[in-house]
Amino acid sequence: MTPTGPTGNNHQRPKNVLVVNNTFVDCQYSIGVGLNYTLAPQNCTVANNVVVGSVNQLFKLSAASESENTCTYGGNIAYATGSAILGTSKPVIAVNPLLAASSFNGYTLKMLGSGSPAINASVGSYVTDDVFGGARSGTPDIGADEFGSANPRSPMNASNTGPNA
Repeated sequence: MTPTGPTGNNHQRPKNVLVVNNTFVDCQYSIGVGLNYTLAPQNCTVANNVVVGSVNQLFKLSAASESENTCTYGGNIAYATGSAILGTSKPVIAVNPLLAASSFNGYTLKMLGSGSPAINASVGSYVTDDVFGGARSGTPDIGADEFGSANPRSPMNASNTGPNA
């Protein structure tokens, strides 16, 4: 982030920020842009994220962020259930991403399932590997994981972290 001067509330304006290839599931607030700031962010990219939730706004943008074209949005999939709403007029693909539960080291994670509309659907290529270190190939997938890639890394637990590992 490059500071560009105070915004009137002791914070710097976000500039050149990338929010790409994440998977947010059932977060109270998933993606917020420009909230509580006088000036809208500049030259930011919010792309290829999967956002699934049942409460609040999945995308919450300040009025300036919603109305100005200071950030690029593309390839984001959002699936609002329960009382959740998308919360933005920016380009969002409103579809069920068909996440499937997978277990790693005692944790259950939501990952792309077979037939997910996120597979081979990204807009642009921002990262070369997924959250587990698997290679993204061809047209990468939307979200944190690349469907069907090798998983050289997995979430750590008490047996492989700390002084007794």
